[in-house]
Amino acid sequence: MTASAAMKGAPSIIHNNKDAAQKELQKFIEEECKPVKGIFKNYECPGGAAKITQHKYRGQPLFAKTMEDGQEYEVPLWVARWLNGIDVTAKACNGRIGSCSYARHQYSVDRNTGQPIQIEGQRRQRYGFQSLDFSV
Repeated sequence: MTASAAMKGAPSIIHNNKDAAQKELQKFIEEECKPVKGIFKNYECPGGAAKITQHKYRGQPLFAKTMEDGQEYEVPLWVARWLNGIDVTAKACNGRIGSCSYARHQYSVDRNTGQPIQIEGQRRQRYGFQSLDFSV
């Protein structure tokens, strides 16, 4: 096969992959833009309010709302998942993206050098969303 023959086949493969990815993305958008009801949890400042501003999909509106701890809200499914640190489109990390949380570091001593080293301990959740409709 010549180089020019290989080049003629490449764009169709790329185009087919792009179409397949676009269809899969559209399926995620349809699923994740459905509204769900639930209770906002502010673990960082119990009883407090937090301004939540987030955007995920092109063509969808920006989500911006001040949410108070313990109050019931209706939000898109992707916002509820984001508040809980989940993203179904992140297949490489099994959907766990760690949004709305931060790492608490621990220190250990390197056995070979005796030098302190920093390691990630646990993740501390800042916000959460307890769905009243179904499991997020």
